[in-house]
Amino acid sequence: MDKKNILLVSDTKNWGGWKRAEMIKKYCKDEFNFLMMDSEEYNEFERKTTKNAFNRKDIERYISSRSHGNDPEFLDIDNFSQWVNSTKNKVNIDLIYFLFHTMLIKKSVKRTLKRGVKVITMVTVFPVLRPIFTNNINSNMASHKFLKQANRCKAILANNKKSLADLKRIYNGPTFLAPRGVNPEIFYPTSEFAIKPESKFTVAFCGKPNPEKGLDSIIRPACNKAGVKLITNERNFEDALPEHKMREFYNSADAYIVASTMDGTPNTALEAASCGKPILSNAIGNMPEFIKQGENGWLVKLDVEKYIHRLRWMKKNQDKVYNMGLNARKTIMSDWTWQKVINNNEKQIFRKVINGM
Repeated sequence: MDKKNILLVSDTKNWGGWKRAEMIKKYCKDEFNFLMMDSEEYNEFERKTTKNAFNRKDIERYISSRSHGNDPEFLDIDNFSQWVNSTKNKVNIDLIYFLFHTMLIKKSVKRTLKRGVKVITMVTVFPVLRPIFTNNINSNMASHKFLKQANRCKAILANNKKSLADLKRIYNGPTFLAPRGVNPEIFYPTSEFAIKPESKFTVAFCGKPNPEKGLDSIIRPACNKAGVKLITNERNFEDALPEHKMREFYNSADAYIVASTMDGTPNTALEAASCGKPILSNAIGNMPEFIKQGENGWLVKLDVEKYIHRLRWMKKNQDKVYNMGLNARKTIMSDWTWQKVINNNEKQIFRKVINGM
């Protein structure tokens, strides 16, 4: 039986959605064919295609344009002939997966839905979307556009259980859970354990310098008052460190800290856990699903004093913290590798949506 064809569209390269697309392609290519684009590339591609359908020339022209840029990713299409209906010269795109929900307000996506192509999307930061779904007729234009396009999707995915439960209560269409994963062959423990002076106990933070991340409001003051060392990596997709440098960053700390009000998945927390670091976090996104209290990390209320208390305990109990880090790595290997979460979730979702559920 011919493989079905799926187009994966991420918001940008070298960031969370693109990495997810790469992993989907890696672990689902036995059953599906994939083409990957970022959001700007999709806008250009869609604009240049024929009005009523994608055809062979559209795809071949796009691939050719990418090859001139020495970007081999876009040439790596399994059995491209299967994408084409030989009698009509029409490209059969069975599903488009927009891996970031804000893409839905783009005109290119509106036109795509009018073509009749099956579309799904991923909700990554649900607290931002809740007002959009629950707004009345006076909602702003962007919210109205988003809701209209969301209702035309075949399904909406959420990356943590809390967001999925919220989404089910206010969205009438099909919903699925699709957790974030991590590659344990890239992120793994490298540092030797040694109990250090309490003043040398180190926690790491990584993320964009947004107020919602809690770096200045919670993390810095808590670390200062607790007397622990804080190391940070405040970058975005434009200057992101390569993965091997991120592995070094995580391994230079004793624990990882989160104090966010906006994340669906603190991706960096999973990477740090895979490097054998326990997680100290508030109950944001998937952290309540991952953290086993006192075993591989700690969940605390989003309050400076609560963080101070737990940080002081951690620096005084470094042997226990180390063992918690080992348990964090075990948790990743058991339930949170990319291979496991994609095979258990996205692969099943693709089958259901393409086959009409």
